[in-house]
Amino acid sequence: EQSIRLCNGLIIKSINHQYFLWKTKDTAIDFHYYNIKKTQSNYFAFFFVQVSNLSKKIASLYNQMKEIESIIAACLKEQRNAQFMLYEHYAGLMFGICLRYTGNRTDAEDVMQDAFVKIFQNIKSFRQEGSFEGWMKRIMVNTALNYLRTKKKAKFTELTPLMMNSPEENTDIDYEVEPEILMKIIQKLPDGCRTVFNLYTFEDYSHKEIATLLSFTEGTSKSQLSRARKLLTEAVLEYKQKNNYQLAT
Repeated sequence: EQSIRLCNGLIIKSINHQYFLWKTKDTAIDFHYYNIKKTQSNYFAFFFVQVSNLSKKIASLYNQMKEIESIIAACLKEQRNAQFMLYEHYAGLMFGICLRYTGNRTDAEDVMQDAFVKIFQNIKSFRQEGSFEGWMKRIMVNTALNYLRTKKKAKFTELTPLMMNSPEENTDIDYEVEPEILMKIIQKLPDGCRTVFNLYTFEDYSHKEIATLLSFTEGTSKSQLSRARKLLTEAVLEYKQKNNYQLAT
């Protein structure tokens, strides 16, 4: 058994030609084993290059985590500069979430602003259970849903199989286009089926959870999801045909 000490209290240990990342007590990151499978001739050169690259990524991630922790701590004290830093750090990610639900940039900006106000007002209620980013995402999603219900009065109608004209749980769908193209197509879906599609696909909600959240039946959730998939499939196919499409590699 051999050990190599890295930055930030990390240690690499060699056990039976497998390399494991270990952490000291003051390091709050969990790592999986790092197994090197190389021929004897380039074994050590490969190992040290990989360890060097990995340690830099680990150090960057660790420093970023500590920076966010300090920003959150300052936000708890209602420091305006820290609130601005938190907003700047997460605005891009959170705007994308809001845009998926609202379907247009103007509404997405309004929803995001309202959600950040709620985040700063309720940051003391974050109990360090789970990730802070996940907690923020839930506030963004709930704010977007409230917006759709109250301002846009989104309608969630249960569709009949004839109206849907597609299998209820067809998951074999070709969405093979660039992510930014797919996001634009999703934004153009009707409010009701777009909302269900987002909750089911991106937030990983079950139909039962969606039905409870939006106050309708599980059947409505399933039919709206089926409709969203049907419309997406048609829109993606149309886009490919118009653009003689080939996925970039």
